[in-house]
Amino acid sequence: MQPAHYALSEAVLALVAAIAIVRLAPRQPIAALALAPFGLAALIGTIRLGFGMEGPILAVHQFVSRSGALFGLGCMAALLARLPGRWAIASGLAAAAIGTAIAPIGQALFVVLVLGGAVLFARRQGMAAGLAFAVILIAQLVSAALRPGQDALAWHLFHLLVALWLGLVALNFQRLSQPKD
Repeated sequence: MQPAHYALSEAVLALVAAIAIVRLAPRQPIAALALAPFGLAALIGTIRLGFGMEGPILAVHQFVSRSGALFGLGCMAALLARLPGRWAIASGLAAAAIGTAIAPIGQALFVVLVLGGAVLFARRQGMAAGLAFAVILIAQLVSAALRPGQDALAWHLFHLLVALWLGLVALNFQRLSQPKD
């Protein structure tokens, strides 16, 4: 069982996701929907870890985290490629289904969607937006490197970097919906 303090960085991520979703929903509802699985996974993690729960909730947390990330990234990449909302949702569902059915492909698909999203954001809003979209990949790599010797640090750093990523992504999607001067 993981210590209860692991819930803290999950709670920060859940809070950032809630704020981002509320702010995005009026002008970018599909982008808000794409961020929702990240917030849901963090909320489940906060409850699971905060109350010391084990068993089936761990599988639910892992499923929502992994499949939800692919769904969200698939939606966002499609939106950035200027596909209509229904196609963005279909892209997210396809990514989640493929990644869930074939786990090794899911890992590769995660990387492809992040890098593709970064390139698409960079084309639409500049290099800073593209780099911001890649923060989630950096979070994965840094936390994986720290996990063997510094599990708590890896856990908190990963979730705080994902919270930063989520906030930056929401900000950049908000900018896409603002009228040009």
